[in-house]
Amino acid sequence: MRSWRLVLPVKDLGAAKSRLVPPVGVQRADLALAFAFDATAAALAVGVPVLVTTSSSSVVAAFRAEWAGDAVEVLEDAPPGLNEAVSFALGRCGDGPVGVMTADLPALRGSSLQRALLAAEQVPYAVVPDAAGTGTTLLAALDPARVRPSFGPGSCAAHLADGAHVLEAGVDLRLDVDTAEDLEAARALGLGPATRALLASAA
Repeated sequence: MRSWRLVLPVKDLGAAKSRLVPPVGVQRADLALAFAFDATAAALAVGVPVLVTTSSSSVVAAFRAEWAGDAVEVLEDAPPGLNEAVSFALGRCGDGPVGVMTADLPALRGSSLQRALLAAEQVPYAVVPDAAGTGTTLLAALDPARVRPSFGPGSCAAHLADGAHVLEAGVDLRLDVDTAEDLEAARALGLGPATRALLASAA
């Protein structure tokens, strides 16, 4: 596999996952951070370094405390807005293949990400739709300049209209968690360690 790099935009935790009603005893902000930690750990498990982009000082502090010295770089002072934060990070990626992945994938396995990135090496620009088929969980391009992020409602159609090719992917890479029902589906697949530990602590 080529030397991919993964951009992971992480929202301010106070505004994250507004549609998700967390289990009793769990704070929504803690759950959003655990999701992002598990997505990061899955990428690192298959040797893909992660570039976190955020406008939140609390996210910066949390990631630097968790992964000091590892292959995780945290960009501070990204502009607010998901697409703006992604563009901010892409402008600092230099040359070489890059992926942009949503941070709300707590059931993600590194092997699924690895297979998707291997498939993405066959096309200039690719997209993985979310489980509903309307959103986007992963964009991948051989050239960072090719990526034009359009995350938000209907993002998959927007990325397809921009020339992205659809990649087949495992459900763990497609299951972004926005609701309590999504969280139960992710739990059935098998949660990552950060989310699993957080939920266990409140049980």
